[in-house]
Amino acid sequence: MNPYVTFLQGCGLPEDVNNDGVVDVADIQLVASRWRTSQGEPNYVPAYDLDGDGDIDIVDIMRVSSHWGQTCVNDVAGLIAAINTAKANGVGLDTINLATGTYTLTAVDNGYNGLPVVTSSITINGNSATIMRDSAASPFRIFEITTTGSLTLNSLTLSGGRTAENGGAIYNDGGILTIISSTLSGNTATYHGGWVGYYDGVGGAIYNNGGTVNITSSTLSGNTGERWSGGIRNNGGQVTVMNSTISNNNAGGVGGGIDNSSGTVTVTNSTLSGNTANLGGGIANNGTLNV
Repeated sequence: MNPYVTFLQGCGLPEDVNNDGVVDVADIQLVASRWRTSQGEPNYVPAYDLDGDGDIDIVDIMRVSSHWGQTCVNDVAGLIAAINTAKANGVGLDTINLATGTYTLTAVDNGYNGLPVVTSSITINGNSATIMRDSAASPFRIFEITTTGSLTLNSLTLSGGRTAENGGAIYNDGGILTIISSTLSGNTATYHGGWVGYYDGVGGAIYNNGGTVNITSSTLSGNTGERWSGGIRNNGGQVTVMNSTISNNNAGGVGGGIDNSSGTVTVTNSTLSGNTANLGGGIANNGTLNV
């Protein structure tokens, strides 16, 4: 292994593509091969000496990184900037790699959200990091996804989100949400009363409005929907839960774990336990349910 690449092992191994615990020539070969295949890049020859200086070194790794659209951040300001940059890039996938740690959001970024609205394709590799709303901050959820957005969360915890609207942690408004090996806990959608709030306070962890949600090997626990659905509220979209746990969530109305008001929910090889509601503690269904 080239000795100059060892310092790149920080920030959650952003270029450890083959997950062997180190950034090395094998990662260059794999990423370069992917890029050559997807883009028809003729310069990525088998030697992977991308800068043509006769050896494989740090310059080659940095060139692969810049082409592959990966960003490494270690604080909230960097995370916000990375999401905004991804939005500005428009089409194509952007990957944000977080350093392990806690990212505490202390203020609203926009509307009811602590982070910029996701309008493009973004993957956030959390490396066991946590994004949380400061308990002393004004109420806001963490993520919102629009119809043009696609957000993948991998190995990440979201907690403390709180909104008087829908989706304490995530509001997916017609986009695509993928959650892998992650945890959503302690998030709340509050109900502020009156006719204006009749459809608010829904989806303590996730509110899916006509979009697509795929959850794999993840946990939704201890979330609250003061009106409907402590865990997931599905309104006319598609939700798939696989190899996951939905537990100890609470709804003031229906659907402690999942409330499928319309659309399709599929639950496979997963555990629903300890969820509470006035009706349908585990699942309340008014659409298509596959279990």
